[in-house]
Amino acid sequence: MNNPSNNRQYICRLLLLTGLLACGYAFGTDDAKGKPTYQRSEAPYQVPEVMLVRQDGKKVSFKEELDDGRPVIMNFIYSSCTTICPVLSHVFSKAQAKLGKERDQVHMVSISLDPEHDTPAKLIAYSKKFKAGPQ
Repeated sequence: MNNPSNNRQYICRLLLLTGLLACGYAFGTDDAKGKPTYQRSEAPYQVPEVMLVRQDGKKVSFKEELDDGRPVIMNFIYSSCTTICPVLSHVFSKAQAKLGKERDQVHMVSISLDPEHDTPAKLIAYSKKFKAGPQ
């Protein structure tokens, strides 16, 4: 039988690797002329019809919450995670900071893998720990 804790750790490690690779491509190194290099990727995906609870306690449609016309950068965490989630959240926060004023041009969302435990109050405390911006 699979251990849910091991599965979460595996998923979080996989997401970290994906996030680090994405950040490396999104905020690439300068080319020989001193200009930043960027790579854009697009993948068609059908967002599932599920209801979520935001950190402010409001129930929202996942699909409608994400569909505001901006590209979406998504992070998966759970507040009691002590391994990879803090690293993912730190990278996510740094990416938000690096975007600066341009961060409003993207929709950055962290999704809890443990919604039964991660109450709105716990998510607010978690986001403050990583100095998450208004997104």
